[in-house]
Amino acid sequence: ALMIHNNAKGNTMWTYSDLLEDRLQVMMPLLPGFVVSLVNHTNVSNLRVLSILEEMLGAVSGSFNQVFDQWVQNHLQQLLTGNSWTRKVVGHQRMNPQDSPVWKAAMEFAPLFITVIAWLEKYLRSMQKEVKKNSKEKN
Repeated sequence: ALMIHNNAKGNTMWTYSDLLEDRLQVMMPLLPGFVVSLVNHTNVSNLRVLSILEEMLGAVSGSFNQVFDQWVQNHLQQLLTGNSWTRKVVGHQRMNPQDSPVWKAAMEFAPLFITVIAWLEKYLRSMQKEVKKNSKEKN
């Protein structure tokens, strides 16, 4: 995918961020399914599940930050200096905010993250109920 991606852009070299971006393009649509399968079909107090979730979400988060951190920083700097996307003019046309890389990434990945967060919330609430139940049984 990376070689096709860069050849289409006319690039012969790629950066580490390009590689991570391609991996995210593959991993992100699968992430909600992984989370659902882990939290939906396991014992709530299974520490191995928590470890797997921690590793998986940490890897995705680190990759996401590596790829999009610079874009987000540039976007925030533009907002602070008043040079936002809506004020930039390309040729004789105003640049649409939806053309920014930050906007495109948010529209692509936000629904997937929301799904993951919803399932994690459900899982954590189940863990909380189990802990309360166990503590009442001990008393």
